Amino acid sequence: MYHCISNNDNTYLTIKPELLEKQINWLKENNFKTITVDQLVSHIENKTKIPEKSIMLIFDDNYYKSIKYNVIPLLEENGYTAILSLITSGIVEKKSNNEFSYEELIIWENKNLVDVQSHTVTSPLHPNMTEICDKELKYELKESKKILEKKLNKKILGLIWPGGSYNQKTINTAKEAGYKALFTVYETGIITNLDKIGRMQVTKETTFEDFILKIDKFYENKLFCVDTSDQILEVYKNGKKKKTYHVGVGKKIDEKTCTPIGEYTIGFKLFDPIKNQKETPYSKDKNNMFGPVYMGLFNIDGTNTSLGIHGTSDSLEYLLNKDERFISQGCIRLKNKDILKLCTNVEVGDKVIIKD
Repeated sequence: MYHCISNNDNTYLTIKPELLEKQINWLKENNFKTITVDQLVSHIENKTKIPEKSIMLIFDDNYYKSIKYNVIPLLEENGYTAILSLITSGIVEKKSNNEFSYEELIIWENKNLVDVQSHTVTSPLHPNMTEICDKELKYELKESKKILEKKLNKKILGLIWPGGSYNQKTINTAKEAGYKALFTVYETGIITNLDKIGRMQVTKETTFEDFILKIDKFYENKLFCVDTSDQILEVYKNGKKKKTYHVGVGKKIDEKTCTPIGEYTIGFKLFDPIKNQKETPYSKDKNNMFGPVYMGLFNIDGTNTSLGIHGTSDSLEYLLNKDERFISQGCIRLKNKDILKLCTNVEVGDKVIIKD
């Protein structure tokens, strides 16, 4: 995520044109491909393919000269598309020397140089969408989408929250308005949830080495995604799905037995848990219900959930062969051979997303 690209501005969100050029050249040399918001939505919703090393170059706010003179030439040279997160109140009709115009944006869109998305109507006046009234919120989201769709003759699916601020109310309002991809400013790693898309922020304090390390770190990240409806656990590495396991999840009786939806981390790994019962929530278990491995799930704030990903007792493993596997008290159960394979790829701190 970028803002201003300029040699004449020394603010925190500004970087020098030569640094941007160096970053984009590195991306090109390392076979990264840019994708648009439509491509991302289609990939998440319909499983359509995107390049293995996909990246989104997003430029926030209406820094017209920054884009025209320091970004567009780099995009043309490298065959890249940038996402422009624009405030509609700052766009004029005809070409201008100082402002974005729909006339010029259409030319850039037709050349696949830019993918314009919404940054609301007047975001400098309302930097925090969570603090304005419902009427203003609906106006900011619906009106900007309506204007961009009419002027550019395209569907606007992406909304970039001003300042990155959002809550469940703003998410619901955005989805009601027809947005599908909602971007914040926080880094979240691999994208599995279109409601909360994180971004890596590039500022004047981001060195070229920092940039490379952040990109490399993301592509080294592992993610474990549990789908409680399909009763599967998917392993992602380098942004790609590598393995799928059939799992047992919580009985859908009440909140106490359902597997809770949310984002977690692996808090600890415990081998032969029957001998280390203090670490698990069922200290009196005598039937080795956890199998050979128990991996505890922690909340993002580091607190223990008392839930885990684990194997199962020999007498209950047959339940994991059934079509419906709502069999646990909230934990995620795997066959013992599967948990032994899975645990070799899991480290403390790895991210786990549980969805319905």
